[in-house]
Amino acid sequence: MTLCVPMILFLLNGCNLNKSDGVETTVDAKVIENDLDNKLLLVSGIDNSSISQIGDKCFVSCKDIKIFDKSGEEMSQDNIRLDDVVTIMYDGHTQETYPATITNPKWIQIRE
Repeated sequence: MTLCVPMILFLLNGCNLNKSDGVETTVDAKVIENDLDNKLLLVSGIDNSSISQIGDKCFVSCKDIKIFDKSGEEMSQDNIRLDDVVTIMYDGHTQETYPATITNPKWIQIRE
């Protein structure tokens, strides 16, 4: 029994489901709605690769993240326009709802 408890605690320590794997990825998407009141963007994938990552529609929270213009200067969500193409950096995870939701965005930058 003395050996079992420490062994079980050691094994359970490796099963932390909240721990991030540290992998970050980007996806390019087109803005189809800019909800300033709720600090959300609704975006759509622009090609097969981005659609496979985020689906045909996906919510992105703009709360507490940095947003950059084409030249890399920081800007506010107010300046994002419909049909802007943006690059979104996130941890690679989305909620599988419809529309999907990027769960942990890091930053957004306007491309076009």
